[in-house]
Amino acid sequence: MIEKFSKFNKPLVLFIAVLQFSSCIHRKTKKEITSITLKNGLKVIIKKLPDTRVAGIHLLIGRRLLFEKLSGESYLTQRLLGKRTKELSEREIAIKLERLGADLKTYDNPYMPFDDYYNSRDFAYVRMRVMDKNLKQALKLFAQIVRYPEFDSANLEIEKKKTLMLLKTLERSPSYVAENNLFKILFKGTPLEKPIEGYENELKQISVKNIVTYYSKAYQPSNLILTIVSSHGVQKLLPLID
Repeated sequence: MIEKFSKFNKPLVLFIAVLQFSSCIHRKTKKEITSITLKNGLKVIIKKLPDTRVAGIHLLIGRRLLFEKLSGESYLTQRLLGKRTKELSEREIAIKLERLGADLKTYDNPYMPFDDYYNSRDFAYVRMRVMDKNLKQALKLFAQIVRYPEFDSANLEIEKKKTLMLLKTLERSPSYVAENNLFKILFKGTPLEKPIEGYENELKQISVKNIVTYYSKAYQPSNLILTIVSSHGVQKLLPLID
């Protein structure tokens, strides 16, 4: 087909060749995606990109507002993740991240324009980006942060104050007020009617016990989806996850 058109329209020939090449790449990439559900209910999606030098680890937590007793529990839990674990202090976590060339993100920055991709009532997330060669160590650290967090009253009070200050700012935003009013009307009587950041009066009541209880429900393996994108395939990564 290409030979047939080559005498008449060289740009067209080039365009067709690019399309065919892109199609081949697309088909190959699709074959590199593997989806597995582990015995504990955790869904794992692994995508192999052989040429990448940066790996991504992403944990999605579903139905984030469903497990709340007091509004804001989900939001505060996300802000507290990465502060401490059973074995690591906040400083030790920061040092390990720096040594691995990694960055950890557990919630959107409310003061950064357009940093609201994950600002959803449906799910929360934990994300780590790391140099591909350090993925094995990064997965271990990621697991520590997600599986063995230490929630303490000092950090909780700090994050509550920050969230209450944030609410004061957001309440002056017409789009924020309009969106929350819309959800109150559309989803009245359901968890989705509540704002992600919570109500001021309920935020003040949240204790460490509330956070621990929320975490134990929302972070069940069957409610999570773990996605890993790296140069490594499923055979190498799956043993690290199990």
